[in-house]
Amino acid sequence: MTAALSIRPETLTASVRQVPTMLRYFARRGADCIVKEAEADNGTKVRVMRPDGFPGWRPPDGDPRFVVQEVVHDPLLLAGHKSDLRCHVMIDVDDRQRCRMVSPVLMRRAGVPYVRGWDDSEITNVNYQHRTGLPAEIRPIEEWEVLPSDLRAEMLTGLQALMNQLLDAHRWWTECVAPRDRWTSRRVLLWGIDVLPARGTDGALKLNLLEINVYAQLHRPSSPSSNEMMAAMLAGDYLPAMLAHAGVQAPA
Repeated sequence: MTAALSIRPETLTASVRQVPTMLRYFARRGADCIVKEAEADNGTKVRVMRPDGFPGWRPPDGDPRFVVQEVVHDPLLLAGHKSDLRCHVMIDVDDRQRCRMVSPVLMRRAGVPYVRGWDDSEITNVNYQHRTGLPAEIRPIEEWEVLPSDLRAEMLTGLQALMNQLLDAHRWWTECVAPRDRWTSRRVLLWGIDVLPARGTDGALKLNLLEINVYAQLHRPSSPSSNEMMAAMLAGDYLPAMLAHAGVQAPA
């Protein structure tokens, strides 16, 4: 099995006044992009902009920061739908050896079959689907029977490598960049990482790092099995790690 290639679509941050310039930049390349407010959550204030659509963008009130990200146009389709992955990493700020990817890995898919540049077929966020009345599907990756087992194994192997790279980068940042004080040490973080699988022109699997959610959503109303696995992870991995920092023995 060849290792999956990990990349990131071109991603820019902008003030509200800079967004039109960013949209023109992508439009000149003929690229679609996703625009959303950086502080927005639950799939709100997000839309797909086609190269000919940016004149219709209207800035919101206030002065929020935006993320403008190029849309990946060769997504791996699951039964004809664009699908992506949400995995989780536990970060011990003081000890890289205790940092790791934890279960579950969740797979979610857009509410309608894939059509390039259409919001409903490009946006996989489950809360967006609830708000727009689309089918909301997010389940542990093991429960997607339409996903071939060899492809699932390739994805998980690639995800593990990508998460190790991310954790190494975070460790470098804490040692070389971040100020060391009581706010940056003695903490255990739980991040949700969004990754989009895609196929390159050579057929190789690519894992596109889309987003890091430092306040990851832990409960999924439409997925009882996901909630059960998340609860098991919190009780078996995250809570004991937090208690260990406080010098408290986790209950058996």
